[in-house]
Amino acid sequence: MGPKLTTLQDDYADEHWNDMRLEVGLAGGMRLPDSKLNGDAFWLGEQLWIAATFGIKSFGAIDVSAKGTIRKEDAAATASKEASGGARLFLGWSRFHVYGEAAYKVRKDSAGDDHDGDWGLGFELNVMKKTWVAIGFGNALDDDDDVQVLANLRWAISDKERFTRPQ
Repeated sequence: MGPKLTTLQDDYADEHWNDMRLEVGLAGGMRLPDSKLNGDAFWLGEQLWIAATFGIKSFGAIDVSAKGTIRKEDAAATASKEASGGARLFLGWSRFHVYGEAAYKVRKDSAGDDHDGDWGLGFELNVMKKTWVAIGFGNALDDDDDVQVLANLRWAISDKERFTRPQ
């Protein structure tokens, strides 16, 4: 049954790789100096994000995302605020695609206001099950005046459950 199920999963992933998806998240945190919940503890900040994928027929997809962050470095500091958003266009199919992406970030903190835009172009190739080679270039790695090339290998370690409820 295992090989048949794997084939069905692979076929489904190939057919639905660019289906519409929506993700929403909210996180918050506290800083606990000396790892104690006492009078020195303070609210560190929060982050809200939303991401969506929209398919383009059978040959592409566009991912869009937005994120807002409020964060304090210490209890007496003024909170820094950051908002960012971006989009990535994929053209190809489930195992190979080219992409173009753009992102923009606005930041306000005690040092003043700052903004930055980044872009990138590249391709990703599925070389074997759950293993991808990605090569791209853009200005997001360092100084906006320079264009960098980045190549990497990404893979899934496991798709099996690590923590299960006792029977």
